Amino acid sequence: MEAGFGTHFAHTPGMSAKELKRSLLDALFPPFCLLCGGPAEGRFPHCCERCLTVMEPLPSYVCSRCGEPFRVPDDPHLCLRCILKKPPFQWCRGLFRYGDELAAAITLLKFQGKLSLLEPLQWAVKRGVEGIDLPPVDGIVPVPIHFKRLMKRGFNQAEVLAKPLAEILNVPILPAALTRVKEKPQVGLGLKERERNVRDGYVLSREDGSLAGMRLILFDDVYTSGATARVCSRVLRRAGATVLVLALARSMRVQDLHHLPVDLLI
Repeated sequence: MEAGFGTHFAHTPGMSAKELKRSLLDALFPPFCLLCGGPAEGRFPHCCERCLTVMEPLPSYVCSRCGEPFRVPDDPHLCLRCILKKPPFQWCRGLFRYGDELAAAITLLKFQGKLSLLEPLQWAVKRGVEGIDLPPVDGIVPVPIHFKRLMKRGFNQAEVLAKPLAEILNVPILPAALTRVKEKPQVGLGLKERERNVRDGYVLSREDGSLAGMRLILFDDVYTSGATARVCSRVLRRAGATVLVLALARSMRVQDLHHLPVDLLI
């Protein structure tokens, strides 16, 4: 027992009380990674370095408007979907591919209340933003969740994950800009069902003209079909704002011919 304690506990001069407390707890109860089950030796007590570093950034060759990745490397251009129907947002990007460790971390945070994964996910936001040339904005609007879900969960994941982004851009988070008025979640729904589910599902919290002329980032934890982003963007546009969309994770969907260069289709 003493040998094991000595192996894990380390005290160095100048350690803060918080660092000393964590070192003692780690010695008594060695932490494990919630994502892979292995030892969580690194900057976060319940997420190992391997699971942090294997999060896969999205490729740089994406549609210049909706951000949907192309199947093969190509110069920036609009995808066929955006040419046929212009989306209500000006720009959209995802930071990482939604899958594996990142999907597990987001799911555990949202649905099982594993708050120890919040800090690693905020770190992922910082890391992802480093690789994107973000345009200047006036504020960040987190996609809201329904009041009943907020009371049950205790937090809106989009809002708490947007904090490092707000710090980097030095702009305020505007959590009260939008309100979700429909309770049914999007999880498990198909593309058409998602569209129907969020239709008229978000409204302005107040119509006082305070968003007019503002350039806003609509931020969410996961971008799947884009249904939520489009509905929220339309609401913000009607308030006079210009909308850009950013998500921590984005699913990679197969779109058949939607992302072939237009000159190949003529």
